Amino acid sequence: MFKGFKVTQRLKGTSLAISALFLLVFAISCSQDKEPDQKYHEVKDFTVKYDINGPKEGHKTIYSQDWGRCVVQVTETQKTISLMEDGEQYIVSIDLTKNTGTRMKNPIYKQLIESMDAKTPKEFNQGLLEKMGGKVVGEKKIAGNDCKEWELMNGVQKTCITEDGIILESVSNISGTEAGEIATELNRNSKGGIDACDTGDAKIEEIDINQMLQKQNTDQKPQTEE
Repeated sequence: MFKGFKVTQRLKGTSLAISALFLLVFAISCSQDKEPDQKYHEVKDFTVKYDINGPKEGHKTIYSQDWGRCVVQVTETQKTISLMEDGEQYIVSIDLTKNTGTRMKNPIYKQLIESMDAKTPKEFNQGLLEKMGGKVVGEKKIAGNDCKEWELMNGVQKTCITEDGIILESVSNISGTEAGEIATELNRNSKGGIDACDTGDAKIEEIDINQMLQKQNTDQKPQTEE
């Protein structure tokens, strides 16, 4: 495992958002160039709809626009946005029921960039999967698209990814509890969600990783009786 990945394991509420969005869905290039035509994903625009299975069932949609510069995950109650700005990745998480949210710089982006010598999003993703102990264990056809099934972190997670870097299925098994999601529809060259990165009138708080960890540590401390 590489430096910085342990940070995501320490996060609670947003750890799943950051790890899922960054490590599996929001594929980025390892290049730090700031050229206007820089690509952060192999596909310019696409939309994927998923069914969510496990303890919490539901649906979600992923919108990826402009070669991955803006990637948005939307569920019934949550909207999570990945933005590339000045060579950094920012994660905006919005609670749709409260119309409030947070914006945070991804704390492991630079470390991941420095840990690999990839030139394209595909090379970066391949290296990232391998660093997570990934190995190809099979192939599937999901929503009419072929994908390779990767086993990650000693079988804790499996994910099926198309040749051009789009995730069609992810399944995790932690302490016997299985949860996952599977694509029901994939549209490449889709302009759906073109304004999805707009946070609207939601009240967004800028935070950093240290503030979040301090708050979580405080929340987890048992209260003593007086």
